[in-house]
Amino acid sequence: MGACTFRTKIPGDTARAAFRNAVERAWYEDGDFDGYTGTIAEKDRYLVITVPVGVTPEAWTGYVMDAEERGEEYEDMRTRMIKQGCPPSLVPIARREAERVLTKWGPCGAVRDGENWIFFGLAPS
Repeated sequence: MGACTFRTKIPGDTARAAFRNAVERAWYEDGDFDGYTGTIAEKDRYLVITVPVGVTPEAWTGYVMDAEERGEEYEDMRTRMIKQGCPPSLVPIARREAERVLTKWGPCGAVRDGENWIFFGLAPS
């Protein structure tokens, strides 16, 4: 089986409450596919990621997702990310965060965005 990236935004006072609601909503909307929905429903944990100063939460989750390992050389990935608007100084940070949260079986990432939480990652499909 493969894997799909996902990103979902949901209101919540805490990451824990928002995560629980996001997982329940995904199960309701996507049903049970024996652990291969490609959604947040496959995740059982998350890591809260710090958004760098001067970057919006939406942009940061995009940069981290763009830093996913794609079998390319680091310089090629760096050039691609800079062309997409990522500040050069943040490329290595986004790469490190991607290694933590863009794993098929590991935790997803979570960032606070006002009254919402954005959860993102990679899930089995």
